[in-house]
Amino acid sequence: MFDINPDYDSLINAIRTRNGLKGTIEVDPAYGKYHYDGHRDCNISLKPSKALSLNNICPVCHKQLTIGVLHRVEQLADRPEGYIPKDAKRVYHLIPLSEIISTVMSKAVSTKSVWQEYDKLVKHFKTELEILMNVAYEDLVKVTSAKIAELIIKLRDNKVKIHPGYDGVYGKIEVGQQSSLGNYV
Repeated sequence: MFDINPDYDSLINAIRTRNGLKGTIEVDPAYGKYHYDGHRDCNISLKPSKALSLNNICPVCHKQLTIGVLHRVEQLADRPEGYIPKDAKRVYHLIPLSEIISTVMSKAVSTKSVWQEYDKLVKHFKTELEILMNVAYEDLVKVTSAKIAELIIKLRDNKVKIHPGYDGVYGKIEVGQQSSLGNYV
């Protein structure tokens, strides 16, 4: 995210100096298909430390686990997990709107009802990014369900747990927890 003149020189300067760089927007790494170590066939998902304690062997079938990205990150890390430099720019972890709707509706992303809800929201608020980053809860509930609106806000505020993906299985948004807004999602 930049606050610069929209030209090449300003962009290069912002990248090199961080002047004008306001932050980054990323999909939560845990949502990826190979974040944790695991074995899809046995429905096993493990933190790297737990996988190492098992010699990277599946405790169910005793075959080699598929090693996830976090495993390698921990091998290369030179600082503790969660470390944030004092001059770091904000990182926004977003999940695609269609995935949010799919989660709340308990339907596959590819279903007609999920895309009808998605299209309704984007038609009203213009862009998916605007919905995920800026639209207030009060405005969202005028167009969509309270559960969808609440999950958007909770994801925006980093108040949702993601169960990490493993061995080709995408991560999952944890639902069913009591929220700060007083509803269940």
